[in-house]
Amino acid sequence: MTNMFDYIKWRGDISFDQLPLNKIDALIFAQLSYTNLQDLVSQDFSNQITLKDLSRIYAESPDFNSKRNTTYYKRKRCSELLMAAGNCNRFSSVKICGLKQILDEQIFKQFSAMVFIAGNTPVIAITGTDDTIAGWKEDFLLSFTSTIPSHKEAIEYLKDAADYFKTQVIIAGHSKGGNVAINTAVNCGEMYQKKIKAVYNFDGPGFKEQFFKSKEFKNVESKITSIYPENSIVGMIFHHPQNFEITKSAGKGLDQHKCHLWNICGADFIHEIDFSQQSKIFYESLNTWSKQVTPKQAEELAHNLFSIVDASGAKTVTDLTHIKIKSIQNMISAYNNISKSQSEQLKLYIKTVSEVAQDSILLTFRHILSIR
Repeated sequence: MTNMFDYIKWRGDISFDQLPLNKIDALIFAQLSYTNLQDLVSQDFSNQITLKDLSRIYAESPDFNSKRNTTYYKRKRCSELLMAAGNCNRFSSVKICGLKQILDEQIFKQFSAMVFIAGNTPVIAITGTDDTIAGWKEDFLLSFTSTIPSHKEAIEYLKDAADYFKTQVIIAGHSKGGNVAINTAVNCGEMYQKKIKAVYNFDGPGFKEQFFKSKEFKNVESKITSIYPENSIVGMIFHHPQNFEITKSAGKGLDQHKCHLWNICGADFIHEIDFSQQSKIFYESLNTWSKQVTPKQAEELAHNLFSIVDASGAKTVTDLTHIKIKSIQNMISAYNNISKSQSEQLKLYIKTVSEVAQDSILLTFRHILSIR
């Protein structure tokens, strides 16, 4: 099935003047934002580099192999996407600037964003969850709270970008980045809402129901485009906007979250009529569970879950996929220090998520939680 790489081949010779920026372009920028571009893209909006030059410098960098040859799928595919985009007519002249990266393990904050300038349109691409445990801690918070540290960072970033470019901007993000993109548009204030041309949310976690009833949301609702794969899991956390599209994906299970597997035809997605039964079950199960948990219980659950993760010694999700027997023993010891009532709540949460997601790490956790 065709995907964003095929889109670059098909439309790579058509400029943004001939074919204005569309949702597939926004998806490509959202995906490219995962690329490890530290020290290659300036933090300043005024110091811009073209995708053509960036792809060349990236390939020639001394640590190119470590950047490219990673088990973390987003970075691996992004290296290939950067090379493809940098060498086609449509994207080679796109300029990149304003790289901002923040990682704070103490408060579970992982934020990254950059600006892609396509023709005369600045696109703020907000990165989703990366490979760090801190990033996944923040992502986990979205399963029971509607506010995370990255929300504040993104609003400040939008204001700085909009003030510099003095024109309407587009905001795009995949996964947690999609959630942050919507929250930014809703909570940036009326003056900056007028400076937003469009918002693209690609399978981002949702919000509590009252979020969509606010005046601030109504102000930008028509500007928001949300796209989810048929078997969405991440996008089923909390509630999503009522106006959305469902795309076919070549992925299975949780792999459908990987947007380079989404099916594309021309300048649009190949659509599905409805979410899968599995996705609907997850939506009902997780949201029913979240309504039954008090804020204090949610805080305890987060602390307990990541005390087990920290016991493994892992700093990244990739580390967790290669944990050794000693690390598992440490995790079991940490779990045994949790009270019986709290461990039951943790087991229920992991069971709810793992039964649908069928992710290897979640299944490992489920096994650990069964040992007591």
